[in-house]
Amino acid sequence: MRYSYDYTSDSEEPSNADTTHPTNDTAMSTDNMGEPSNASIDTVPQWLRAMLELQQQQIADIHANQQRQYEEIQRLTRQGTPAQTIPTPTELNMNTMQAPKERLGAPTYFDASDLTLYPSWRLEMLAKLSVDGDAIGSLTNQGWYINGRLKDRAKQKFHPWMEACEPALRTPDNIIKHLDVLFRDTAMQQKALDWLQSVRQRNTPLTTFISDFNTKILEAGGQSWEDRMKISMLKKALTFELLQALISVDKAPTYEGFCIQLRTLDDRPTWTPGSALSDTAALD
Repeated sequence: MRYSYDYTSDSEEPSNADTTHPTNDTAMSTDNMGEPSNASIDTVPQWLRAMLELQQQQIADIHANQQRQYEEIQRLTRQGTPAQTIPTPTELNMNTMQAPKERLGAPTYFDASDLTLYPSWRLEMLAKLSVDGDAIGSLTNQGWYINGRLKDRAKQKFHPWMEACEPALRTPDNIIKHLDVLFRDTAMQQKALDWLQSVRQRNTPLTTFISDFNTKILEAGGQSWEDRMKISMLKKALTFELLQALISVDKAPTYEGFCIQLRTLDDRPTWTPGSALSDTAALD
């Protein structure tokens, strides 16, 4: 007896079982992939979007400004007019800064014909450089200025040193030192002291005598001497008549005041040597 089995029906069942249908999870995944990605845009912060928009606007403004500048340059180029430039701070300072003006007149020329004039010329030159040095210019310029106030014999004697000197050494200090060597009387101070100690007024007018006396004080370096010392030296040189007239007045404590007293006594029309003696007798 034979048994037959129907394998067809059995084999078809698995094939039917292999047929797959989309599950709910698969369907959801497919649906999500199909949606637009607006969610990522929505996640950008509002402040960041505002900043990006502002940056874009600034870039656009810069481009527009550059375009306007380019058009302006092209227009000026076609007209042949140079573009206006803004001056730099340095240019403004140079334009507004004015050169200082000289306040003292030029010193007199020194020609070395009379060496006794050298101290006064030297002092005048030092005063000029002290007051107007900035207006004259650099130290080298000031050195040439001193050289320019020499002439004749003085210039001839000084010229070799100036020509041989290096430019950096042509300073006022060096030039004055060399001029002192050439023209300053090294024995002048001692001579002035000797004169002050031995001089007598005699018939010299008082105004002239006081002027000469003051000059010798300067030559002797006595600018800083005490007033009582200068008064004592001057009294010793005065005439006997003036000394007698001084007895009747209160002596001024300063040297300048004492000189004024002497001029006043000398100018008195009523004063005579005899009247001074009479005043002295009356006091006795």
